[in-house]
Order: sequence, then C-alpha cells, then structure tokens
Amino acid sequence: MTKTINDFMTIVEAAERYNINPQTLKNKFKPSVVGQEKIDGWVSEGLIRLSSKTWILSTEFMEQISKN
Repeated sequence: MTKTINDFMTIVEAAERYNINPQTLKNKFKPSVVGQEKIDGWVSEGLIRLSSKTWILSTEFMEQISKN
C-alpha cells in the first residue's frame, strides 16, 4: 500500500483529527508512561518517528492506539 503525505501528522494534528486530547496523546511518547521498549517498537515498525523535537505519527499508529 502506497502512503501519501496525508498518512502522517504531528501530535497536534492527530489530536484534532482523531478527537483526542493532545496531552493524552503526548503521554504516549513518555518512556515513564508507556515504556521505552514500546516506543522503540513503534519506531522500528515505522509507525512513528522523531523529527528534531517533533513526533511524526502515521495513520496506522493512530488507528492502532485508538482501538485501545
């Protein structure tokens, strides 16, 4: 499946798009909350990536976490 630029977003954009509190979403990227291994797994799967100080999230990631 080919992905486009619209398949990726920042935390703020994802919060708006999926109607999630931005702070709740930011907590998903705190090792003290979810564990570093989980974050590393998401990165290695290509679901998220850190660009400078900004997390870039995939729609696939958002769909995965919104099920929980």
